[in-house]
Amino acid sequence: MPNSDSKVDEWMLQLRDILANQQRVGQEHAEKLEAFLIENPRDGVRKIQEIYEAALDKAHEGSPAAKSAMSRGYLEALAGGPNETIPWLIYNSVGAVYPRLNREQKDGALAGVFEILDGINYIYVQNTHTPGIREPLLLADIKIARPYYWPGMDEGEELVKRYEYFSRLQRDLIDNDGLFLPGAIRSDFIVGYSLLRSGFCSFGESYVKVANKEFLGRVMCGIVGMRFGHAKTEEDIAKGTARLKVLLPKSLHERIEPLRKEGGWVTNPRLLH
Repeated sequence: MPNSDSKVDEWMLQLRDILANQQRVGQEHAEKLEAFLIENPRDGVRKIQEIYEAALDKAHEGSPAAKSAMSRGYLEALAGGPNETIPWLIYNSVGAVYPRLNREQKDGALAGVFEILDGINYIYVQNTHTPGIREPLLLADIKIARPYYWPGMDEGEELVKRYEYFSRLQRDLIDNDGLFLPGAIRSDFIVGYSLLRSGFCSFGESYVKVANKEFLGRVMCGIVGMRFGHAKTEEDIAKGTARLKVLLPKSLHERIEPLRKEGGWVTNPRLLH
């Protein structure tokens, strides 16, 4: 009879194989979705949920659970939902294309993402789905349309506490183009926003100097959109502007008003809850 250590080793090997299979299957389907979105955004956005479900089904087919006749639905009911590997790959394939879409196409992409998220308990969405969304414009629109899906700032707040000096954080997490190293963090937007927030750290101006300019621009668009997405009065705007000037480095203050006036975030009443 195998001892407990060998049994644990067997379980660990099975887990590794399961996760590797999910990564492989998820990547294949995410690449397919991204290609659809680039080639024909109007039709591509309609395939988001379909490809997401197909990826989860395909990953389950090759798992030990499938061989033991456990259904995907049964396992996800026990766990609260699927492992985050495939959801994150699918959402980030949408995010990779999202900045180049026009507003109508973005609304279609959001509707496709919400087809998935709206069928899941919002706590599970907060904890397992939205924390891995990297693209600022996509995650900001999700926050504006469905505030209860916002994952919070925990990843960024906890990360900056580990660093006394920005130079060390830059060495560990940021590449020569001013982007976060692949796999170093879960959400580029959450961490980028956290580095700018005065209440979390004093790294704001240092980060502005080295951050990729295009990415920093999208971070700012996301921040401004979340702050003013529901502003209805001049008082709301004044309070929001004052708050952002407390949170953000001085070098970014002049960007706030132009971005607010430009808008561009989700406003479609069909998507707003």
